[in-house]
Amino acid sequence: MAEEKIVRWKVIDPRGIEIVMYDEKFTEHVIGDHGGKDSAVRQSVEENAKKTLRDPQFIVKDPTIDSRLQYLRLDLVPGDGYIKKIKPIKVVIEPDKDSSWRVVTFGAQNRLQGQFTREDVVYES
Repeated sequence: MAEEKIVRWKVIDPRGIEIVMYDEKFTEHVIGDHGGKDSAVRQSVEENAKKTLRDPQFIVKDPTIDSRLQYLRLDLVPGDGYIKKIKPIKVVIEPDKDSSWRVVTFGAQNRLQGQFTREDVVYES
């Protein structure tokens, strides 16, 4: 019997799609594969990631993996000390086994990476 995955959180995007963040993916990849300061920053933007999924400015097709989508939003994120900075938040999702989607990774970006055309846009707020 397969072991049940622990759900860290779930959100519904503006299109009515359920998106799940599994605890294992958060621990092992989102923060586990990124050491030191980067890991701490990723933990500090977890709420920004949820907000980005619930209220993105754009949802675009991932330029590298066809089945994935990227949710993008500018938001205030924790910086050094008590300073908050406006940065792009990117959350990458992919289809889960059932009809829901799961988070692959998320983080605050220094700049948006990749080039997107109008045809890549799945949703725009």
